[in-house]
Amino acid sequence: MYAVAIWHAREVAVESARREADNLAQSLAQQASDTVEIAEGALAEIVGRVEMEGTSPEARVLLSEDMAQAIVAMPRLHMLLIVDEKGRLLLDATSSASRDDLNFRDEEYFRYHSAIPSRGAFVSGPVRSKTDGTWVLVVTRRIDHSNGNFAGVVVAQIALDYFVQTYNSIDIGPAGVIALVRDNGTMLTRRPQAQAYMGRSIAKAALFRPPLSDASSGVDLARSPLDGVNRINAFRRLGSHQLIVIVGLSEADFLSHWRAEAVDNAIATLVIVALIAGLGTFLTKQIEQRRIAEDSLSRLALLDGLTGIANRRQLDDVLEREWLRAIRDRAPLAALMIDVDHFKDYNDRYGHAQGDDALRSVAATISLSIRPTDIVARYGGEEFAVILPATDPRNAASIAERIRTALVHRSIPHAGATQGTITVSIGIASLLPTRLDAQSALIEAADAALYEAKRLGRNCSIGAERCAAPSTSAQT
Repeated sequence: MYAVAIWHAREVAVESARREADNLAQSLAQQASDTVEIAEGALAEIVGRVEMEGTSPEARVLLSEDMAQAIVAMPRLHMLLIVDEKGRLLLDATSSASRDDLNFRDEEYFRYHSAIPSRGAFVSGPVRSKTDGTWVLVVTRRIDHSNGNFAGVVVAQIALDYFVQTYNSIDIGPAGVIALVRDNGTMLTRRPQAQAYMGRSIAKAALFRPPLSDASSGVDLARSPLDGVNRINAFRRLGSHQLIVIVGLSEADFLSHWRAEAVDNAIATLVIVALIAGLGTFLTKQIEQRRIAEDSLSRLALLDGLTGIANRRQLDDVLEREWLRAIRDRAPLAALMIDVDHFKDYNDRYGHAQGDDALRSVAATISLSIRPTDIVARYGGEEFAVILPATDPRNAASIAERIRTALVHRSIPHAGATQGTITVSIGIASLLPTRLDAQSALIEAADAALYEAKRLGRNCSIGAERCAAPSTSAQT
């Protein structure tokens, strides 16, 4: 019995480490994806201007100034520059003057774009920037002449130190690893020892062999080909960006507490068994029952008893965590406040038991309509809240409409509603948090927008930027 309990505790520790690694890989993959998308957006705008306005001296001066402003507005970008069809530096964000002494013909991205007429972005690196020697990840797009011939490359450089600083701020244990890798197996950066592993290939690792090579994400336990450490490795592929994020938690680290507890428990158990064998069996059962009860209470404390989704307590914890992460990443954070229309009339008409069934259906519909990174919680009564990390107003509005229309299509009958089915009103708010802001500002803005949506007739979603002062006369 004791051996079974010890083994079970080990399995719990392993499963907890698998979840932690997978969640962290998902979060860091989102950060990397957002960063590359910022670079791609800047490149697309520059390519359009060059192909439409050309590169006359006057046009180059304006381009250089706008590129400099883009770097100030998007601190994740280290440098923006334009290379002509001969590989010469035409201009960058610091100067509109061309430089014949800097040539990029030998760079991987230049060879790629000059040979392949693709209009998509290409990710390469790691390389040292020829302008200041910084190690960078490079995102590039091709420029074409009006006849379709190759005219050069627009280059966005992202300092690899940006990722290193983020990875160094995360507690993954003494032997843990976080790595950003290209899809060809080339190491871009790694925590720890970023410089030592930069540019090395791990193409022979299990990650690049079936069945893992065909998976967009996964978790496995393997020995590292670089340092021989056994780790649980979680990975996320950013397919469209040719990147992979890997989080490895050392088996020795995440099992250290389990080993210490196993030794302590073994000694205690042997002493107890030596004194009173029967009491040992009784205590083992009591400890197991207490562990199960505490696990159950911990889960219940964070879940809404009726709908099974997150409760208000868990929502507050998530909001605080995502608020701090948004400040650190300088990313937007959005929230939706959702209210079931005419729900008091529904309860009066159909009874509270059927009302509870309806709330469960609404919660399930919302859960199926949001992204894996989002969280939905029951805010109170017939009101729900959704936290949307790294989401701007446009994408938040898209998710809100997806929720609203999904509920319309679910067609839960409600004879007292105008539509004849249960509908929801949704308030939308998206902020770029700062340390001077209160976390409550996001929920308050979404709540004000919800009042506006109800004032305008319900069964609609309204952004906070469109709403007037909230009306206190709107009723559910």
